[in-house]
Amino acid sequence: LALFFCHIARQGEDRTWLQLVHAFFEVDFFYSVGAVLACMATAAIGMFVCSDSANLESKCFFPVVVLVALSVGWSSLLRISQAHGLEIDCFDKHHSELCQSEALFSDLSTMWRSVPAGLLRVLHRTLCWPWAFAFGTPNGYAAYTSWQWRELFVGTVFWIAALS
Repeated sequence: LALFFCHIARQGEDRTWLQLVHAFFEVDFFYSVGAVLACMATAAIGMFVCSDSANLESKCFFPVVVLVALSVGWSSLLRISQAHGLEIDCFDKHHSELCQSEALFSDLSTMWRSVPAGLLRVLHRTLCWPWAFAFGTPNGYAAYTSWQWRELFVGTVFWIAALS
């Protein structure tokens, strides 16, 4: 690790690297944690509502909690996509320029009409490529670029952790 930092400093890229690390923690880490916590909160509240000890008021309030938690999770995915410049599609083609701007988060309906298509493609590749690699790759190993190897590695680690 020390050699890596020395190499970065010698190349004069230490400031750029620190900006990338800052962006990772600010965008990827915190928004991903927000999305995961929103899903966990929804599951925990759902388990409570399904229990016998929940009263009628908490059962009626459950759809509101689910909507808020899902909105936080969806907003996190959209913000990650926007920060990385990934494609965001709109269901409503008349407002497609709104999907690429900060006004995307101005109201709930605009946010729910947007789809983080670029991020969903990355997640799809990350989760599917380890299986394609394990059962034979159509274009061979040499044709993989560095980001494809990274997606393959992350997906493999995910599947090993999920299946163990």
